[in-house]
Amino acid sequence: MEAAGGREEREKSLERQIRAFHWVRLLSELPARCAGGEGEREAAARVEAWMRELGFAEVAPGLVASRPERGAAVALHAGLAALACAVGGFPGFAVAALSALSYRRECKQSAPLLSRWLPAPDAEQVRARAGSTRPRRRIVLSAPLDAPRAGRLFGSPWRRRWLGPAAATRVAAPAGLDAWLLRLLAAAAIVTAASALGGDSAVLWLARVALSLLAAGVALAGLDWARAPACPGAGSSASGVAALLTCAEQLLAQLRDDEELWLVATGAQETGAGGLADFVDSLAGSPARDTLVVHFERLGGDALARIAAEVGLERCLHPPRLAELARRLAESCAFGSIGAVDWIGATGVAALAARGMPVLALVSTDPDGLPRNDHQPIDPPESVDAACVVRAADFAAAVVEASRRGEGDALAIV
Repeated sequence: MEAAGGREEREKSLERQIRAFHWVRLLSELPARCAGGEGEREAAARVEAWMRELGFAEVAPGLVASRPERGAAVALHAGLAALACAVGGFPGFAVAALSALSYRRECKQSAPLLSRWLPAPDAEQVRARAGSTRPRRRIVLSAPLDAPRAGRLFGSPWRRRWLGPAAATRVAAPAGLDAWLLRLLAAAAIVTAASALGGDSAVLWLARVALSLLAAGVALAGLDWARAPACPGAGSSASGVAALLTCAEQLLAQLRDDEELWLVATGAQETGAGGLADFVDSLAGSPARDTLVVHFERLGGDALARIAAEVGLERCLHPPRLAELARRLAESCAFGSIGAVDWIGATGVAALAARGMPVLALVSTDPDGLPRNDHQPIDPPESVDAACVVRAADFAAAVVEASRRGEGDALAIV
């Protein structure tokens, strides 16, 4: 009997892996799956159909406000810094200071200043709901719809390690692309300020020339990134959608009478838009006392991990509630080795984590510590480890169940 039961479980697991791979393949074959693109719209339509196939009767596609391409914002601010250093004097300082203040505002407050003049077409979002209309507990599963662009800025592993998104055991803030660009903009403001105050030494002149050339190079790299085609995104985002659907099927079958389950697949995550946070805000008046958010992103690599902190200009620790349950459950080794990593950059739950909401974000990395094929022009579905995708879904479902039971020891549910 045990042998038959074990064989049945293996066959069921293999069937789920095949279906997860099917979802990944159908999404990654779509071209232009960037924020606001045709591929993103088609991806939303396919995800909507899959949600209905799983048994979700309440499925609603819609639009969410996007932000300009990050590469375009980098090119704009770095280009202004290059111009400021070339001009010098009070005009140069004014331009450099404005550029630095504008980019810092965008990073800290997510409120574009100079970038508001750049194009930012609305992105897609698909929501599905099941369960009680007056829930005691709400469970939100999320994943990104859009794929990153494959620019030269992130072409090599060492650049991705410094600029993000990348994972490591511990990262000190500030780190990542935003931190390095702000340092460059601040340096431009300092040398132009010295020029405005009458400095005319050879050292200052050389500093202005060097910073102008460096900023111009960064601007060109940002422009290339903004204009680059979208990656196939098999591991970058399609794997997250597959994990979301796999986990949703399991949680839907276990949904209690006092619970509400939401699925949110949202676009424009790669541009830094807060589609998931806006969705949660729209539910602020709902009577649920407890909201748990699980986010799937960049899966299918060798090592499954949960994000302990997201690092940019500041270090944002994920709140301890789900993080502690995940840690205890990972220590049981029932789902294989699952570590904790710091993430350079921001995931879709960054804004929610900063508010103190209980969130769990799952990613995967390769032996080099980086997500597989991230920002690369070649990211085929065959490179995605479907077993990792299913394991992430099962682990997330187990963490939710541990939270339901309120167990002091997550080993009790294994």
